[in-house]
Amino acid sequence: MSSGTSGWAGYTALSKPNASALEGYSMSDTCLIPVYHFVRRAARQGAGIVLLAVLGLQSAPVAAAPELSGPTASIAGGWLFADPDEEISDGWVGVPRFGYMFGPRVGLETEVGIHGGDIPSLGIPYTAATPRLGVFINMAPDHWAQPFAMGGGGVLWKKANPPAGTVLPQSANASRFVRANPHFDYSANFGGGLMLRLYGPWFLRTDGRLILHWGEDPGGYPDGYANVEVTGGIAYRGGERNRDSDGDGLVDRLDPCMNEAEDFDRFEDEDGCPDVDNDRDGILDADDRCDDEPEDVDGFKDRDGCPDYDNDQDGIEDAVDQCPNKAEDNDGYDDGDGCPEGDNDGDGVPDDRDSCPNEPEDRDGVDDSDGCPDGDNDQDGIPDGADDCPTQPETFNGYDDMDGCPDEQPPADTFDGVIPGINFKVGRAEITVDSYTVLDEVVATLEKYSMIRIEVQGHTDSDGSSSANLDLSARRARSVVEYLINRGIDPDRLEYVGYGESKPLVPNSSREQKAVNRRVEFRRLDQ
Repeated sequence: MSSGTSGWAGYTALSKPNASALEGYSMSDTCLIPVYHFVRRAARQGAGIVLLAVLGLQSAPVAAAPELSGPTASIAGGWLFADPDEEISDGWVGVPRFGYMFGPRVGLETEVGIHGGDIPSLGIPYTAATPRLGVFINMAPDHWAQPFAMGGGGVLWKKANPPAGTVLPQSANASRFVRANPHFDYSANFGGGLMLRLYGPWFLRTDGRLILHWGEDPGGYPDGYANVEVTGGIAYRGGERNRDSDGDGLVDRLDPCMNEAEDFDRFEDEDGCPDVDNDRDGILDADDRCDDEPEDVDGFKDRDGCPDYDNDQDGIEDAVDQCPNKAEDNDGYDDGDGCPEGDNDGDGVPDDRDSCPNEPEDRDGVDDSDGCPDGDNDQDGIPDGADDCPTQPETFNGYDDMDGCPDEQPPADTFDGVIPGINFKVGRAEITVDSYTVLDEVVATLEKYSMIRIEVQGHTDSDGSSSANLDLSARRARSVVEYLINRGIDPDRLEYVGYGESKPLVPNSSREQKAVNRRVEFRRLDQ
């Protein structure tokens, strides 16, 4: 390579080579140019490259990973740090990836870095893409954080996108974008990154990549550049669906105890979890005399791990024995409940003093110490449960005879027929003050006989139109009802109706007869 010395002489003071200095270069010489640019990049941005090597220093996995073959995919975005001498600019980059893992550590991956920006020397936009194929090496497939290394090759495709009508220079010193548009370079890439497991086959993925590319410009001169690509995104690893972290033969996605191996003790061996307490009674199988039968924890020999089916040995199993630690007395009363009965009927009167040991005292205040229920204390034939006055016998007089209380029949004329003394202002429904005494007596009677319901009827004489009289009679009857309600009578016990002049007691021939026909009547509704 006789021309090599003269060629490298063109790279002075870290400057771009001039055309004369590169005379005599062959295509093979161009492979050295990216190395030169890499050294320059390392001098300027070397810290980022060194980080990639540090990622490989992670500890070895604690257990061998199973075979995790399967497809992979990811989508990432990040930043491209362009070689200062290359006519592209720093900027955002998107990288879709697809591949296949041949086990937990090694796989192939194809990816395309897509980038765009403005050509620095021309100020016009460009598009660039780096399709590449590489080898993926996972350094810690069993860890939550998995460092990896990546390397491979491909091409760099670049195309200028000048606005319509733009005239570009075509001289030898013009931008390569102008003289060969689009054009390709060979590329190689090296780097690594870190994957952080999210869930199952899903990961967060970060990459750092040194991308070298080289070729010849249209004048036959070699060129080469070194770019740095840093990205982050989401990754999917199909083989992770078959991961079996604890090596018990059940994949993690079906294993509720993915980090604890099944103990295969013939007890629930299909759930993937070790069973240190098969019967789940809180006593470890190593100390459990009955490791397949749970201790009943009933306060009786609870530490041996065995259920005690009849603690008190009375022949009644504890599952149905209401007194598992007290033997049944077998006295012929409730002998199936497992409890000794000092008070069979549970009324608080001991059986030895209970005149009715199998019938509980009703505790109604009458003869409560004899232990016998008193079904009808007042002997009126109405059982105490339905008797409102269990210690006072009913007076059977045809009025509320089933309530069990003594009472008297209300006077028939109190709630039936004309009620004299209820007067109204002429032509109006307003009750006169002199009527209050009569109405208050009605209130007192209704309060005394609380079961009675009445209908208040209003009547008028024949003076005026029939429709007006009908309305007036209804309003007067309603006034009476409202008075009674305001004095505390339940509205559900009262109804009213107006009959107008339709039901006279006497002919409306004189003032006296008309006064008779202007009246209020009551009618009982509960008979």
